[in-house]
Amino acid sequence: MRGFLSHLYLRPSCHRCKTKEFNSRADFTLADYWGIDSKFPEFNDNKGISLVIINTQKGQMLFDKLSDKMDILQSDIEHALATNPSIVKSSLPNKRRGKFFADINNNSLEATINNCIRATFLGKVKMALDKFIRGKK
Repeated sequence: MRGFLSHLYLRPSCHRCKTKEFNSRADFTLADYWGIDSKFPEFNDNKGISLVIINTQKGQMLFDKLSDKMDILQSDIEHALATNPSIVKSSLPNKRRGKFFADINNNSLEATINNCIRATFLGKVKMALDKFIRGKK
């Protein structure tokens, strides 16, 4: 998960996705609803909540037919986009992606990921400051 969230081994197409900014012809868009706890904390079960964005009338009809089989909360698109930027922006490639693929055949997956996403000194300072600031609130 750490490698995925660090964009370490995403496919190159993820860095220039043609379906971003609602440029898809899909009837609806499915995503993980990152940030659900800031809008609906009682709904967050720490197992993952799906986000469904309905793009077409056909998508709305399909969703309406299935809705009685789901627990649904209506959210607003602004919140969904604020907490899920990947809906509209392609992921930036990790600077160590090439190193990851060069090293993966010589080391275990875990060791290669750890070697490639090891926190820098500046990163550790930023994390410590962030933790300190959050603790003060």
